[in-house]
Amino acid sequence: MSKNLKRKLTNIGLLAAIAFVVCSALGLALKQRPAFYEAAYIPDGEIRNQQSKECQRKASDLWSMFGSGDPVWGDKFTNANINSYLQEDFETVGGEKNLPDGFSEPRISFEEGSLRLGCRYGKGFWSTIISINLKVWMVANEVNTIGIEIVSLKSGSIGISPRFLLDQISELARKWNADLVWYRRNGNPVAVVKLQASQMRPTFHIQQLQIKNNELVLYGHSAANGSRVAQLP
Repeated sequence: MSKNLKRKLTNIGLLAAIAFVVCSALGLALKQRPAFYEAAYIPDGEIRNQQSKECQRKASDLWSMFGSGDPVWGDKFTNANINSYLQEDFETVGGEKNLPDGFSEPRISFEEGSLRLGCRYGKGFWSTIISINLKVWMVANEVNTIGIEIVSLKSGSIGISPRFLLDQISELARKWNADLVWYRRNGNPVAVVKLQASQMRPTFHIQQLQIKNNELVLYGHSAANGSRVAQLP
């Protein structure tokens, strides 16, 4: 065997080894499961069942208060409430049929000022966890106006373009008949969403939308209460 042929074979072998290492590293990165997603798993059992039922009761009561025009409406939802519902009873209302194609097993985490969402994308060995980190706040001195900053969007531990998420938020805003303005802050896309923007007199006022550690807090009052500031718990 000539020296040139040996050198070529050696180079091919090195390139193959490098490609294998790179592909393996990429595969491991795509398969990595975010810590919050792992922590959001709740084992099957009575506790999960109870938390799911509590979540459904809170949501039903909130919708009833909101729909009937109660002067003050609102409640608090914990990580355990929502994740238990997603893992216990989400299937009863269609489950992954309510998610974009290919997505399943949604989980959430409320952290101080931030909302983390995670979903499995794909099936079996080739699946990965798509995770989103959002900052959410009420815009000061504006009625029913919410700021949503997309801090990160990842597949496993690999960052991906937020273009898909921007399209999803824009579509939701259209469905809700809300005004939507995009801008950038620290390089991150930020959506400013104003609910009932086309109405001279909104039918409701959101007074508190706050994400704390392990908790979402939502309170408001109906238009029947005029501009009075309701007393929140």
